[in-house]
Amino acid sequence: ISLRHVGKQPCSSGREMTSTNQPSDASTPALQHLILADQLTAVRRSMLISIPVSFMLGLASLLVAIRYGHGFAGLLWFVASSLVNLARVVLCRFPIGRINPDAPVEPANLHPSSVKQHLFLQSAMAALSGVVWAFVAVLCDGYTAPQTGFYLTVLCGITAGAVTAGFAFARMPICYITP
Repeated sequence: ISLRHVGKQPCSSGREMTSTNQPSDASTPALQHLILADQLTAVRRSMLISIPVSFMLGLASLLVAIRYGHGFAGLLWFVASSLVNLARVVLCRFPIGRINPDAPVEPANLHPSSVKQHLFLQSAMAALSGVVWAFVAVLCDGYTAPQTGFYLTVLCGITAGAVTAGFAFARMPICYITP
């Protein structure tokens, strides 16, 4: 079966009619764009909720690092984590290009290339955040110190939170967890 015939059915007169159950070829890119635009909206909303939690967990990790004699390394790690979180918040607030600048910001009016670029940048920032969180191992001597249980609990929790917060666009939690 060729792709040209998908969604077409012969009718009693022998002509083909397009099935109403299948999207037409012209509407498929528009539908894909609307899905990506909705995913971007959900990603931005969930990031603005989860970043404060990440900041608080980072602060708690810094305090534990100070308590166990890794204050300088903990401070460097916390600054790196905070800078990445700040960049992610700025990215969430950065305007998305619109097809019609005078029309309201809604998925159908968001420029497709801008939506794709924002999703790519969100994924890249998730990967960068994952890299920063991977360096928590330095704060507990490669997971051999007494505070390892705390850090592993935090890492498990923040990883589960990344999956939960990134439900709308699976590439983001994958980028976060991979490092």
